[in-house]
Amino acid sequence: MGLLSRRTLLWRKTLPKRILMADDDSSARESTKWILEAMSNEELVVEGCVTGRECLERLKQSPPIDLILLDMSMPDGNGEDVIREVLGMDPLPTLRIVPVTAWGSEWKEKFPMKDIRDTEAYKRIVQENAYDGLKDPKSFVYYLRSLLGINGDPGGLTHAA
Repeated sequence: MGLLSRRTLLWRKTLPKRILMADDDSSARESTKWILEAMSNEELVVEGCVTGRECLERLKQSPPIDLILLDMSMPDGNGEDVIREVLGMDPLPTLRIVPVTAWGSEWKEKFPMKDIRDTEAYKRIVQENAYDGLKDPKSFVYYLRSLLGINGDPGGLTHAA
């Protein structure tokens, strides 16, 4: 590993993790952003976009995105289109994609993606079981933090007794 690569790795470890919320529903974007930022201890930066095209354009910019919360149904296509584009990028990004949809885990039946679901790239990037077992915002934030390699209690929101 060259000097530049080591510096880049050290630099990335000190920066907050970046999450892109790709959803055409503004209330979903804003509430998710609020929850994540409230529980992040400044370890997360949450950005939003409305369309799949905006999402893909943002991936070409700096600083890089670490995780996409991807609505599977957007005005200019669907999450499957974005997933296919990301998997076709060269080099393949090191991010994770968490499908976010009102369909819950049923999204896998609506978007079977049989031709790519068994590829190593898909398995590494797409977190298709994200909703399984997640019952509340705090467990969702813990899950996202674990995907991003952030340890410890996020603080922020508490449950009422």
